[in-house]
Amino acid sequence: MAALSLCLSGCGGGDSRPGNAAVDSPQSQPAQSTLDKSAATPSLPARPELIVPSATPAAPQIATLSSIEQPPVLQSPESALAPDPQDVARAKVLFQKLMEPGLKMEEWDQVQSRFVDLGAAAVSVLTEQLQEENSLVREQATTLFVLLGPQAEPVADELLEALEDPSYFVRVNAAATLVQMPRYAQQAVPVLIRLLESPDPQLRQMAAMNLGALGEEAVAHVDSLSRALGSEQDEEVIIPVVDLLGRIGPLAEPALPTLKRIVYEKPGEAAEAARTAIQRIATGQSAKRPTFAD
Repeated sequence: MAALSLCLSGCGGGDSRPGNAAVDSPQSQPAQSTLDKSAATPSLPARPELIVPSATPAAPQIATLSSIEQPPVLQSPESALAPDPQDVARAKVLFQKLMEPGLKMEEWDQVQSRFVDLGAAAVSVLTEQLQEENSLVREQATTLFVLLGPQAEPVADELLEALEDPSYFVRVNAAATLVQMPRYAQQAVPVLIRLLESPDPQLRQMAAMNLGALGEEAVAHVDSLSRALGSEQDEEVIIPVVDLLGRIGPLAEPALPTLKRIVYEKPGEAAEAARTAIQRIATGQSAKRPTFAD
């Protein structure tokens, strides 16, 4: 499933441009990093020419340092991983373009795609923006982090700090990025579950959709997930959470009464999702966590 991100101008709604909130389209997927991680391979010195003795002995030929091909200087791991300064400069220009008010959606999508294509350079620029006092800048930065996904793992510590940001939208986007990294997903889950209780429907939908990326590793939160479903009326929140309970499998048994209530009270897709979850829990059919490409 595609990771969803939210970029808001303040705490309102709208599209995914600065000044407007929207859930990024699933097709806006992070492109592969353009970072060249290959290290130069030293070549072997050229073999000195073999001298065949003649009738008249010639002066011996000596291979000097200048006559032997020299191996290239190897880069340190740190320098090999550092983004190209020119790419960083381009990423800064593109980020500022994305912050322009009134940018048309089509143009915003094009600029966003070019920005994400810069990979490590984009990560470097976004990490700097997380320190900005302006919450709109931080919200935009974390929106783009979601699209970069696992490429942002080198700055996971900064994203973990962003889980405590004063802006709810920074928190949900930071969590949506971290759940794409198995090593850090567990630390993002409590933030997403708390946001299921938000009065803002977009935040609840975001939290639910990104929880939907998990599987059995969410077992410790079955009771919280079940409680969140107790008063929820929005199918876009209900269905991803119900699906997650089904993927947890038999260990989600405490949620069965809530799931059965959904079957009887919620028509359509929500009821069907609850039936499937109940079957998985009853028959022991836990499922793997989905990938963000699904």
